[in-house]
Order: sequence, then C-alpha cells, then structure tokens
Amino acid sequence: MRLSLGKLASVMLLGGALISTSQALELTVNNKTSADASFAFSYLDREQGTWMVEGWYNVKAGQSQQIYLNTDNPLYYLYAELSNDRKIEAAPNQGARLAVFDGTFIYDQDKLKDNEPDKKVGFVRAESNNNQAVINLN
Repeated sequence: MRLSLGKLASVMLLGGALISTSQALELTVNNKTSADASFAFSYLDREQGTWMVEGWYNVKAGQSQQIYLNTDNPLYYLYAELSNDRKIEAAPNQGARLAVFDGTFIYDQDKLKDNEPDKKVGFVRAESNNNQAVINLN
C-alpha cells in the first residue's frame, strides 16, 4: 500500500450523519484491474469509540474512488472481493476474522451475534498516514 499526504476540507454524508472529511480517514482506491471490486472495512469509530465493520464500497474496473471512514485512528482493516473471483483477505491466523453480509451492512463488532453473519472472512490490517491512505489494485 502506498501512502499519500494532503488534506481535503469538505463535508459528506456517511451512515446518515454529516462528517467533516478533514476529520475522517480518507482512502483513495485505484482499481487498475479489469474486474469490479467491493470493499468492506473495519475501523475504530471516533464518536462511539467502538470498532465498526462496514461494507460494501464498490469501485468499478479501471476507476478510482474516495472512501471516507469516521475514524481518526491510523489502524483499519480491509477485505475485498473482485468480480473475477479474486479476494484481498488475510491468511488464516492473521488479521481479523469478521462477519460480512451479502447486502450493504454496518455493525458494531461487540454487538453482533455469532449466528447472524452470512460468512466470516479474514480482514487485512492496514495503517494510514495523517488520516490518508492509497489502495492500489493492479
């Protein structure tokens, strides 16, 4: 992962609440593949102080997209599924095993019941720099 620096001062709607992007984790996803990609993220919510898991953020093949997560913690976790059946996931016994669902979802990690998820997958640990990170899919 390549990290970039800079600030973006605008406001966007995320999860039904207005957040300032200058206070959010700004992810830039560059999908340089020929496959569409869907991302799920886990992050420490800066207002609630709990680890949230959220998906899906869709990035079309050959396109870039900005994604904003409501966190000021440099650590976050990601998982991705591509339309060519490739995945970005942690190896067994690494990263975090978290639940994902077929449709759009967001949940507090501490409040999800074990029997509810569609499946559990390995999220890869990542770190931002100055609340920004770039994810390049090649």
